[in-house]
Amino acid sequence: MNVKEFSVIATLSPEERQLLVNEVVEALRPLLAAAPSSATQDQEKPISKKEACQLLRCSEPTITKFMAEGKIPFYRKGRRVYFFKSEVLQSLEQPLRRA
Repeated sequence: MNVKEFSVIATLSPEERQLLVNEVVEALRPLLAAAPSSATQDQEKPISKKEACQLLRCSEPTITKFMAEGKIPFYRKGRRVYFFKSEVLQSLEQPLRRA
């Protein structure tokens, strides 16, 4: 399929230009309202193993045990382990997984 590029040059009066801008804004308004904004989107920061211990009021070996048993979700980046507070708290509300 061969696509040719072309340019259109139009001369608009200030009133016509404002009308065109208003129509474009009205057409885009629903799309902008539906898109999540980075300012309003909740960006949760990861917490360390030590912070997870403080959150759950337990020791680091207990957290390691919970990780091995699949009781709390965790992530690794290299040798670092981190958690998301909301996921840890949500895992406490769910029944324990049985092997």
